[in-house]
Amino acid sequence: MRSSSVAIIVVVLGLVCAAAAFGLWRSHGSGPAPDRPETASSTSVPVAPPSAAVLASATAKPTPATTTALPQPNAPPPRTLRTPPEFPDFETWPSERQLNAITDIQRNPHLSPAMRDFLVDLASDPSRRAVMRNNAANALGVQDPPVSGWLGKLADQALDPAETPIWRDYALQHLADQLVPRGEVGPPRGDFIGSPDSGLDRQRYIAVLASVAASNKTIAGTALLHLDRLSRERGVSIDRVEFRALILRVLQGNDVDVGAKVTAFGILGMRGDVTDAAIARQYLKDGDADVRRSAVAALGLLGTDADIAAIEAVEVGGDPSVEMAKKAACKRLSERRASQTE
Repeated sequence: MRSSSVAIIVVVLGLVCAAAAFGLWRSHGSGPAPDRPETASSTSVPVAPPSAAVLASATAKPTPATTTALPQPNAPPPRTLRTPPEFPDFETWPSERQLNAITDIQRNPHLSPAMRDFLVDLASDPSRRAVMRNNAANALGVQDPPVSGWLGKLADQALDPAETPIWRDYALQHLADQLVPRGEVGPPRGDFIGSPDSGLDRQRYIAVLASVAASNKTIAGTALLHLDRLSRERGVSIDRVEFRALILRVLQGNDVDVGAKVTAFGILGMRGDVTDAAIARQYLKDGDADVRRSAVAALGLLGTDADIAAIEAVEVGGDPSVEMAKKAACKRLSERRASQTE
């Protein structure tokens, strides 16, 4: 999956200027993305793919860069790897050589069966560095034919509370990259939802996302994002009432990460159901500036000119991003009113 740095903020600023909708210019993406390899010298934080930038890069909170660059604290001892003939003494190599070796093979779609087994072991080992696991998962994701059962293992990892939040987010992103192809026309290629060897059918995938979306971690926002994409890009029927209930659960949770709440508002705005304006109105006085900003942005998409006064009254609290969101939302609602009266 691709990695990117905090420079993703440029993308968000461009979206604000173009859409004047979300006012989420300060936030960054948090999930892995598939095309840019990470090497031992890389300290950048993997982020969501550009095709999801409207939501992912503008909603989730940043992940500390050291999370992927260092071993996880209190990690269990390494598991025994099925070492392939290509890397017979892999475990004796310095960590830099190990990482670079995995990086070098992650674009090869025709690895040997022994190498595939090795990569499954490596990507499934919670004691390994997240960047190493990510690059191993990258390689598994491009194999032709697909690696039998790998997606089922990713689903298990996404649901496993023993996994770190960052890896559970990685697992969701890898699943989405494999199972919800972005902008693809025609039948999906490779290992996809419903593939007989994927180990993950469509309903189980939806259940994984719904379960994670009901959690209190940042990855709840990632799960909401992919549920929304699944319904829009793949035409999968997801009960509107149930999905709305998941969004409300994220927004109403006192201990839910703010990044997940910001994502939830972004999804509300993108879905465009004007009845959801009532949800955004409830959070205009929230104590968190990020939540207020996101509620204002969503209301600018879903509300009416009758909401302008309430938006103008939203407390800025010294946060310029809230002021930017207010101006953008009021401008949008005013322009909508003008177009309706012409």
